Amino acid sequence: MNINVAKIAVFLAVLTCLSAPAVSQERHQQRNAHAREAPHVDARGRNDRGFPPLGYAATALPRGTIHIAHGGGHYFFDGGVWFRPYGGRYLVIAPPIGIVVPMLPPGFFTLDINGMPYYYANGTYYMMQPEGGYTVVAPPSGMSAAPSVPFETMPSPLSSLVIQPRNGQSNAQSEADQQACNGLAATQPGAATDATIYQRSFAVCMNGLGYTVR
Repeated sequence: MNINVAKIAVFLAVLTCLSAPAVSQERHQQRNAHAREAPHVDARGRNDRGFPPLGYAATALPRGTIHIAHGGGHYFFDGGVWFRPYGGRYLVIAPPIGIVVPMLPPGFFTLDINGMPYYYANGTYYMMQPEGGYTVVAPPSGMSAAPSVPFETMPSPLSSLVIQPRNGQSNAQSEADQQACNGLAATQPGAATDATIYQRSFAVCMNGLGYTVR
């Protein structure tokens, strides 16, 4: 890490401490907003836990994430959230039908439909398997699920940002600076689960290195 990036890292650490109450309030509001996006959780499970939206790209997987191989692909499961590797990051996805997870996520609740027990959490329905584990299944008739997002078109956290050098930096220098700021932003508290924290930290870092970020 060069001297300028190191100075920015110190600045971001101080900024994080000063803004902790505001960030805490913001994340509380986001959890409630995410809960409202999953009405089954609110109305039936009475669980106000928020989840990252489909398409969000995390820089790292949460500790304790379970790896599951399915259909030739690799998936990761943590507390009701499903991830898949993409471009060096981990995208939040709707899990494929038929994938099996060894345990149900915290906060799940049970639905009895036509005498069959279904388990629901974060837009996904599961059924118990005789041999053990729980299979992701299609929603029962008349029930909704999380909206589908094509895996190939999921955006990265930086896809909406426009970066312009102010000091005539070369493409190679710009790429190196972006990589440095990307690594710094990824280490900020909450950045792994909140794209706004990641983007804000990245923009502060790039501005300090002589770029305009919009």
